Amino acid sequence: MCSREHLEKETGDFFDLHWGEEAIPAWNFSWNWCGLIPNHDLDGIYALFSGGELVYVGLGAGRGHGTHKNHGLRKRLLAHVLELTPADSDAHYILEPRWRNAGVDQIATLGFPSESSYLAYALEHYLITKLDPPENHRNHAPRIH
Repeated sequence: MCSREHLEKETGDFFDLHWGEEAIPAWNFSWNWCGLIPNHDLDGIYALFSGGELVYVGLGAGRGHGTHKNHGLRKRLLAHVLELTPADSDAHYILEPRWRNAGVDQIATLGFPSESSYLAYALEHYLITKLDPPENHRNHAPRIH
């Protein structure tokens, strides 16, 4: 497994290869399960941690216009990772059972400006390949290294 620091290092290596002169997007580790999810309105990627170790990297990005417009990080997290609590007026969230069982205790997000959001797909693939988070291949045959 790998740590937050390892995730940030590999993300930096990716941006060194694929980013121009503008400010580089950064991971946000500040969310405390209440209120707006950081980068909620952007396309991007998210990382799930358990006890400080990375367990999953996922994509939250729409496919352009029409039915997928504005289907970024919040929409993806609510569809596959989080549930609103029954008293959702304050936007308190809980994990879906799969992620509770995996011990997830932190979510980090990285949002992209709209003109660069296509790189979210590449960064997700890059990080999964480099970091091999265990839950990204939970339902697949074991990998041979």
